[in-house]
Amino acid sequence: MKAIIMAGGEGRRLRPITDTIPKPLLPIGGVPTIVRILSLLRSHGIGEAAITVGYLSDKIISTLGASTQGVELTYLSEETPLGTAGGVKNAESFIGDDDFIVISGDALSECDLSAAIDRRKKMDAPVLMILTHCSEPGEYGVVLTDGDGYVSGFCEKPSLSSTYSDLINTGIYVMSKRIFDFIPEGKCDFSNDVFPKLLSSGEKIATFTDQSYWCDIGDFSSYKQANLRYSNGKNSVGKDCRLPPEGVNGSVILNGVKVGRRSKIESSVICSNTIIGDGTNILRDCVIGHGCVIGDNCVISEGTVLPSGSEIPDGSFIRQGAPVSPDKIREMLDEGAFRTDIRTASPSFCVRLGLALATASGGGRIGIMTDGSQNSERVSSALLRGIGQIADEAVILGHGFEAAASYAGAELGLGLSLFVRSDDRQTSVTIYDRDGLYPTRDFERKFVSSFGAEKAKEEKKMRLSHIDFLNEAYLPFVVSNRCPLEGIRVTVKNEDCASRLMKEALEGVGAMICDNGIKLSLSSDGFSLSAEQDGFILDDWHIKALLLRYLIRDKVSLPSSVPSVLLDLCRKNPYIYTLCPSGESESEARKNVSAFPELLHGAIAAAELLALISVSGKSLRELCVHIPSFALSSSILRTNDRRRFSILTSLGTPSGDGVKTEYEKGSVRVIPRNGGYTIIAEAASGEYAEELISLSEKEILALLRNGK
Repeated sequence: MKAIIMAGGEGRRLRPITDTIPKPLLPIGGVPTIVRILSLLRSHGIGEAAITVGYLSDKIISTLGASTQGVELTYLSEETPLGTAGGVKNAESFIGDDDFIVISGDALSECDLSAAIDRRKKMDAPVLMILTHCSEPGEYGVVLTDGDGYVSGFCEKPSLSSTYSDLINTGIYVMSKRIFDFIPEGKCDFSNDVFPKLLSSGEKIATFTDQSYWCDIGDFSSYKQANLRYSNGKNSVGKDCRLPPEGVNGSVILNGVKVGRRSKIESSVICSNTIIGDGTNILRDCVIGHGCVIGDNCVISEGTVLPSGSEIPDGSFIRQGAPVSPDKIREMLDEGAFRTDIRTASPSFCVRLGLALATASGGGRIGIMTDGSQNSERVSSALLRGIGQIADEAVILGHGFEAAASYAGAELGLGLSLFVRSDDRQTSVTIYDRDGLYPTRDFERKFVSSFGAEKAKEEKKMRLSHIDFLNEAYLPFVVSNRCPLEGIRVTVKNEDCASRLMKEALEGVGAMICDNGIKLSLSSDGFSLSAEQDGFILDDWHIKALLLRYLIRDKVSLPSSVPSVLLDLCRKNPYIYTLCPSGESESEARKNVSAFPELLHGAIAAAELLALISVSGKSLRELCVHIPSFALSSSILRTNDRRRFSILTSLGTPSGDGVKTEYEKGSVRVIPRNGGYTIIAEAASGEYAEELISLSEKEILALLRNGK
């Protein structure tokens, strides 16, 4: 039996460590990662392997030679990356007629390949996918299996809200020759191209869940932790190094590093041929690139990443700002906004945030709107300094609220539109794309990986433009083509920015603002509306239901968390979109959101609702006679249990955002979020919806407690 080892990647997230070393050759406990993989293959009887190489291929070939660990090696060069499946197709002539293994050369594994090989033969599928459990599955392919152990669904690198399991694809496969019938020529990937084609043809994908150690050394933290594991928690030290007898703790030291007397290194990675003088202190989580020279009595602050070849004079203090790991950045992304404690939002942090946002969006034009508070203006200024390193133009949108910033992204064709809100506790930066929605998963991943990126090498002259967007664009947008409302008496309950604009808009189309009219309450972000007339109260979803029942005839776009009653009221099958889609399948749904702004913007919904009352001559209570009775209740259940994804398949089936369970008289949706879950119950009555929420919370806690 033979194996194909994928070893062509550049390891961009690990730079500067991978500046001169390809990721498969990175040492783990003093042994290159790919050598550990070859040892695993040999232990399971695999004596031949083809290695697909690309980045720094000469180093891989010269290191491994014609044979390593008893495995004979063949090298297949990719001048341009072919993708996971394309690389395997390129090795078809090498394989022959037997089953073969596909495995990554830059991910550690101790899995039982022999058991996986036997299982594929018994299950008779073209491919067997080796799975493992992961507490943070969003960076991998998340997999669902049926009762027989075949794949029933998968999603590649899902967003947090779309994650429905903790079972992930390790990227290790046992394949039969039949798989080549499904791999086209050229660049293609298994998860995005081949596996969907396989399943649609009626074939099955078998699975084998392995509980042994597996680690993708894709970032600094995982690389360091893997080294500590294989070094029994001690330093991992390469060849020809000179270290002081004390002061180096929990660190990875590559070949040829020289460290002076009294110097200290704490939980960091020091790349090859670096020289560190006497009395220098390198604090936690630093990465020092290859060939750096650091003088005497320096302090390298926590989380610093020094590019290869850096020279630091004696007595220097190097500070790049407080370290923020990718996991921490992901924790700050919460339901469409980037939220951080006010104490964390230092100017340097916000500059890095702005740089990461601009980098992930590819530059172009970026807009910023604030709530007008002093702190949000401070944060906005710092964001602009980071954005200015990448973007062509920044559009200062003035003061407003989230719904207005959302419309700015679509109206002005901005790559990103940001809204900054800040109070004494928290700062949030809500992010919108040109569809007026939270951006895609591809953007989100680029943003996380771009955080802490180096400043652009060339100074960029970013253009600045200003617009009072709220008054010059959003207000006209709200009142444009609205039905006259003469004689309608309206009471606007709140006094924040969004409510003041709604009041002005309704007055602009003839409504009378008074103390005894139809009571309207708009949320401070401008998205959600409630109404009351003669003691009869409608929430935002019931208002949308009325608009769909009486006014909207065309195909609409609705979020996946929409109550089922609204789906029944649509004249045509609606487009459905998720909070943060993982691919392009929702592009049409997202573009169609702007066709019916009353379903997104509360102020426009208010104008349309009042027009319906005016034209029909009916009260809210009378209009709702033709709407099926439904009630919604929601709650947030807080938990930091690392198994929080593992229980989702026990709570329902994947349904866009989260998992959903249907009951005889209602349904419950559980959506994973940072620090817990959002639970949404729909039922015929509010009392029963609340009961479903309570039952779901108890079930979740019981599953976590019992380790299910």
